[in-house]
Amino acid sequence: MGSTTDPKPERTPRDWASARPLLRPVPRPADFDLDAADETGVQFPSRPIAPCLSEFIGVDLSVGMGYATTELVAGWGVSADEVAATAHANLAADFRPLVSSRSLAPDVTYLHEPGDGYLSSLPLLGGWITAWADSSGWGERRPVFLIPQRNALLIAPEPTDAEQLLNLLAAAEREWQGAERPLSPVLYTCDAAGHMIPYDLPADSPFRGALRRSWNLLADSVYAGQTEYLRAKAEFGDPFFAALQRFVDPGTGASFTVATWAEDLEMTLLPEADWIAFATRDNERFFVPWDDVARECPLIPDPRYHPIRYYVQDWPEPQVMMRLQALASMP
Repeated sequence: MGSTTDPKPERTPRDWASARPLLRPVPRPADFDLDAADETGVQFPSRPIAPCLSEFIGVDLSVGMGYATTELVAGWGVSADEVAATAHANLAADFRPLVSSRSLAPDVTYLHEPGDGYLSSLPLLGGWITAWADSSGWGERRPVFLIPQRNALLIAPEPTDAEQLLNLLAAAEREWQGAERPLSPVLYTCDAAGHMIPYDLPADSPFRGALRRSWNLLADSVYAGQTEYLRAKAEFGDPFFAALQRFVDPGTGASFTVATWAEDLEMTLLPEADWIAFATRDNERFFVPWDDVARECPLIPDPRYHPIRYYVQDWPEPQVMMRLQALASMP
């Protein structure tokens, strides 16, 4: 799980006037705050910004980066929305000159700074990435970007060939795996409103598998932290928190994820996966693509969890099981 490196609480301003200029939004893996919440009871206001990523509010202190807690926000006497809006305004003011000084070359720009920084926060400013692309003369090519670690941001025009795409993904994966404070190996772009979304290709693209590999790497990492936390907190009568398992085809290198629905468990919360493995009481196991299961069975999303989990209770009726078995194949 992620680790918060919050300086001692007494170093974080307790009054709104002092805290206000220090606030900045920061992206973190969605399991970032779970260990701190478990050990200390401290809670950190956050909101989902992309699959497996959340936005927290950093406090830019001279001794390091702190984080806004629910207790601090309550003491400041302002709403969480106002805290977030203030953090965004501060970040926009910090980096507005960077866009205005942008030159037309090179197309690919890698921004990096040592220590705790906010370059990876720039995609949280709706329209900032789009403004960068507009100032770069990329025309109809969408911007894409990477935030493999906390203090880095790579921005480029949308790849025009497979080699460019695969090179971007490979570079992101290497940096993410080697980072002291990793963020995401996923390639992102912007929607029409300028908000970050995972970059995607049509389902029949031969290169979509490379994108899915990056999505699965991040999901595997974040769901692992979430599962560990939820299982440690679980009490008698709680649903079973199923793990996400990631596998790689040794022949093709393709990556896929699996969640297991077991017949002998009364209630289960499944992570979102590519496949569901049905495990019967007779020790039989078969695999069905997630979308096919969703059409046949009620997978109920539970809004309390990010990344999302789906509640399942009753084992499918015999006629449903027959249809599922007819849909089964090997991942």
